[in-house]
Amino acid sequence: MQKIAIKYGLLLFACIVSFFLLMKFFGQAQNFNFRALNGLFHLIFIYYAIRDYKAQFKEEFNYLSGTSTGIVTSMFAVIPFAIFVVIFLAIDTSLMTHLQENVPGVGGYLTPVGCGISILMEGFAMTFVLSYIITRFVGA
Repeated sequence: MQKIAIKYGLLLFACIVSFFLLMKFFGQAQNFNFRALNGLFHLIFIYYAIRDYKAQFKEEFNYLSGTSTGIVTSMFAVIPFAIFVVIFLAIDTSLMTHLQENVPGVGGYLTPVGCGISILMEGFAMTFVLSYIITRFVGA
């Protein structure tokens, strides 16, 4: 499972970083609606990781192993992406200021580290749900 998770996790990481930088290049980094595409990227890469795991380890595949594969795959993307965002926001103070001014409720209290923690929580919440659903779809 480890090789599969690393392969698809790093591909997912590269995809979401590239997408983030592309949106920054086009002046759309502050557009929160584009975050939904990160969910689509998660869906695609977790699906392929679980599908490949099932193909390679058909005898061992079940709901737990499938869901675990999705979770571990996401760990290799979400954790480095959260670190990337913390560093990026510490350097790009204009984006950090925009977030502080426009995130309802907690915006004034946001810091780069707080944003990183938010990304971790959102990424893992999405991962748990998607991994379970995809495992059921792929079939245990």
